[in-house]
Amino acid sequence: MSDSFPIASGAIFGVTVSIIVWIASVLYLHLPLAHAIVLAAAFILGAIAFAALGTVFASMATDAPSNVMMLSSLIRLPLIFVSGIFIPLSQLNGWEFLLTSISPLTYLVDLFHAALTNDSVYPPIADACVLVVIIAIFILLAKTIQKRNLVKGL
Repeated sequence: MSDSFPIASGAIFGVTVSIIVWIASVLYLHLPLAHAIVLAAAFILGAIAFAALGTVFASMATDAPSNVMMLSSLIRLPLIFVSGIFIPLSQLNGWEFLLTSISPLTYLVDLFHAALTNDSVYPPIADACVLVVIIAIFILLAKTIQKRNLVKGL
């Protein structure tokens, strides 16, 4: 089985669920759409990025899966609060704005803003490039953890 299978399957699942939610939202909430291609890129890059993050968590060797779930929650939950979901990035300044730049979700949220309302803080191409770099970092981190586990016999 290929090393990329868990990421690909997670991304396909993520894109599928996102499309179902998107269709329901368009039908019931009449959401605007400024750039369909940017929206498709956001669905795909977001799904791959967070599937890769899930692979990082899954790569950790432990006897208790609850430890991985706890770490996952400790990382993912704060990302939601510092990503521009609750407070728009355009309303943040100083250290608050700098804090948002460490969250991969920030660039995904900004990409969705560009796709839906054409109102983003960063250029969509910059958001997409940052997400590609984040995907590469997550994949390299997962592979490094997996290699270390193999060397240690875990």
